[in-house]
Amino acid sequence: MRRINERSTKEYAIKYLNTCSWSEVENMKYLKPELRDDPDVVTAAVKKNGEVLKHASDRLKDNKGIVTTAVNNNGIALQFASERLQDDPEVVTAAVNNDGIALCCVSERLKDDPDIVTAAVTNKGAALKFSSERLQDDPKIVIAAINNFGKALQFASERFRDDPEVVKAAINQYGGLVLQFASARLQDDPEIVATALKQNNEALGYASARLQDDPEVVKAVVNNDGLALKYASKRLRDDPEVVIAAVEQNGFALQYASERLRDDPEVVEAAVDKDADCLQYASDRLKDDFDFMIAAVEQNGFAFQYTSKRLRDDPEIVATALKQNGWALVCASKRLQALGVNGIKELAKEEREIKEARIAKDEVSL
Repeated sequence: MRRINERSTKEYAIKYLNTCSWSEVENMKYLKPELRDDPDVVTAAVKKNGEVLKHASDRLKDNKGIVTTAVNNNGIALQFASERLQDDPEVVTAAVNNDGIALCCVSERLKDDPDIVTAAVTNKGAALKFSSERLQDDPKIVIAAINNFGKALQFASERFRDDPEVVKAAINQYGGLVLQFASARLQDDPEIVATALKQNNEALGYASARLQDDPEVVKAVVNNDGLALKYASKRLRDDPEVVIAAVEQNGFALQYASERLRDDPEVVEAAVDKDADCLQYASDRLKDDFDFMIAAVEQNGFAFQYTSKRLRDDPEIVATALKQNGWALVCASKRLQALGVNGIKELAKEEREIKEARIAKDEVSL
């Protein structure tokens, strides 16, 4: 059918609205004012898409029957209703039963109505955000909200954010990251934090500084998720035992280790054993250490891309990397690239022989 417009008749408009798609109902806005003030036309529209109530006349936005039809289709359509109907318990109940977030459009009086708010948070726990402060401190309402959406804990009163059972319920419903909304006291409670960590290792980021500095807590976490090392205290990110446990679980945890440990061959080797790309987080000193880097490229040619500029011009390092992966040539110095693979191998052999001869000479002189 042709889209409705300001020249459309009532009959054509109703036929169009009854047969068009949900999104096409938006075309109601093109109708002439008389039709947007016609109950039959507007009812046909809001039955399919309650949000188009916004295009209705002010008179019909205050029509209880039409507004009820609209909010039964889309509770958020309540935002377009008159103030009188946003304060009507029957209309509001219909709206929040369809979408609890419609509570944001309700009068202040009804935001303090236990029945209305209970209906809203039972539908969508996050609606607790829009309730009165009094009801954000109501046990039944808070529990109903959290049982629907654990993250609603953030909207509860301080009393409930400091209640162990409520916080546990929120964590179990939504996940460990809800710990961020718990009181400081409970973020320092080993049992609560352990409950959160079982759900999500990143909850360590919301634990107290004391627990982030607890070796047992942190080791237990990084054994499951090495990347959680980033939430550990500065002291533990400099603890070899903790850091090695983290990089053995996930080599990329090396990026969160202290500068001292990113310069520690044992720690870096443990990370590189998991993934050669972790070498990017090693210290510049290790990336320029011949013995360390040749061992790394012997294990994985891809490690060569992280070597220092000096070592990218070292024939032996480059030749070793090429044995593992021919792609390494693109990271070599321009000088060595010009020689090609065979030229590099020959040069590496020559330099190795010179080096061995020098070592032999030094041994004889000793």
